[in-house]
Amino acid sequence: MKYTLEKDGVSLQSLDKYVECITAMNDLIAEFGQFAAMDVNSLQQIKAKWMNTDSNLATKTFAEIFTDTKMGNS
Repeated sequence: MKYTLEKDGVSLQSLDKYVECITAMNDLIAEFGQFAAMDVNSLQQIKAKWMNTDSNLATKTFAEIFTDTKMGNS
């Protein structure tokens, strides 16, 4: 989504300020899109690490988990 304003040769301070705001808004939307993409990637990495940890724990008994914790192997 991109906002625009056609001034058609009209030069008014209010229109200039409005164009400045539109430009800032477009920059903000683009930057927000970049952050959202990074968040999706980060969440995927967190999920992958969580699932890996979960699968490692799922193959152990409570005694093995307890022993690993006591021995510092977590």
